Amino acid sequence: MDNRTRKQKTINKMVLFFRPLFLAIGFLFNVVYTVLIGWWADPLSAKRSDEKLAEDIRNSMTFLFDDHRAVFVKNETPIKRVFDLAVVTMEVKEFRMEFTSIRGESYVSLASYRDPKKFQEVTALLDGLDWDQGIKRKGPQPYPYSNWMEASDILRQNWQRLAKAMS
Repeated sequence: MDNRTRKQKTINKMVLFFRPLFLAIGFLFNVVYTVLIGWWADPLSAKRSDEKLAEDIRNSMTFLFDDHRAVFVKNETPIKRVFDLAVVTMEVKEFRMEFTSIRGESYVSLASYRDPKKFQEVTALLDGLDWDQGIKRKGPQPYPYSNWMEASDILRQNWQRLAKAMS
């Protein structure tokens, strides 16, 4: 048996020996964090993230408030908060809107009032509408949006089509 194979076997044995120990330490750390800190800090952090996202939406998409009387509503769906996830829900006359931001990516989804918990991403919805009309795109719509102004432009340009699709 050559020296390289012997080293690899030794490393494999060490991993098999120490893996349960590291898993136990990780589990213990998770329990301690949840009991001492996570139960109050995580919801507070999520609330701050959601408030910042709502402010960004208010500043970037003024037409929603000026032209469509948009209002923010409480998020009804329980969300497992990971990384820097922020979610806000908004209602306008035509449909419900959900804005999501995670890891620097921005998403906009819509739901009709007939099925208010079934959200569909806007660019996928527009692709489906174009497909129904026989329009084939050269490339996919930007998904996710690079910023909220880009999402605002897409919503503004396609508002009537989206409202009709959601009715």
